[in-house]
Amino acid sequence: MAYWQKITYTRDSTDRIWYVREAELGNQVVGQKLQSFQAAGKIIHYEVKQSVGGFEQYIKIGFNTLDDYNEFYGSGEYLTSVTNREEYLRNRGLTYNSVESSSEPEI
Repeated sequence: MAYWQKITYTRDSTDRIWYVREAELGNQVVGQKLQSFQAAGKIIHYEVKQSVGGFEQYIKIGFNTLDDYNEFYGSGEYLTSVTNREEYLRNRGLTYNSVESSSEPEI
């Protein structure tokens, strides 16, 4: 059964650059991990959208199973990226929220 995550980044100015930039995703270690999970069928859905006003960015990730979700988020690549993400957000005034569920979220 699929397991889902919805991530929301919020910024107070559209001049601030998002943490997740799709054009650069393959150059980031966690982005490479995401791509390898997609290739292996462990991530079955990946989508990024921006709100109409541009102040929120939504990322929806569908994992094939809860075990795949736990494997991804327990990986060394992800755990290392957490520190980088927190510093990036703090330095740029962005916020992060994540909701996980067995039900597919809407973005």
